[in-house]
Amino acid sequence: AKVSLNDYVEDIVELVESVDEPPIVLGHSLGGLIAQLVGVKTKVEGLILMGTAPAAGIFAFYPSNIVCFYKHFLRWGFWKKSMPPYKHVFYDYCMNNQDEADKEREFSKLVPESGFTYFQMALPFLDKQKGAYIDFEKVNEPVLVITGSKDKMVNPNIARATAKRYKNATLN
Repeated sequence: AKVSLNDYVEDIVELVESVDEPPIVLGHSLGGLIAQLVGVKTKVEGLILMGTAPAAGIFAFYPSNIVCFYKHFLRWGFWKKSMPPYKHVFYDYCMNNQDEADKEREFSKLVPESGFTYFQMALPFLDKQKGAYIDFEKVNEPVLVITGSKDKMVNPNIARATAKRYKNATLN
């Protein structure tokens, strides 16, 4: 419940630095934000960001994003609790174009996420650690940003805004 973005990043940095050559780091959703933070802290060959969660300073209060996450933030003390996956949100917003069998199979694999990490992403201006802030200028490697035109969980405008922040980015 209290894992920070930096905790995730440090684990991935340690893994990246344990391999012989700098890897291409791929992240989806929260993993996309973590991949970006890793790219700032250590040498990577490139980044692939799929439906990436927004970094601090990137607008994210689109209606669909609010619908997906508001229940989490209505729980008092959410920043120190685990964030459970909500089935209807996952079905209707994350896997909105998938069949029922795929939705059920994938939902069964989900685990709770850190409330503190969600706090850092949603309210970065209150986060003393500044966990969701990225120094985009430190990433010189290629960045591929991928979004789905029908993505309801992470608005495609977040991907567009993310790609614009990097000097060597491609948006697909």
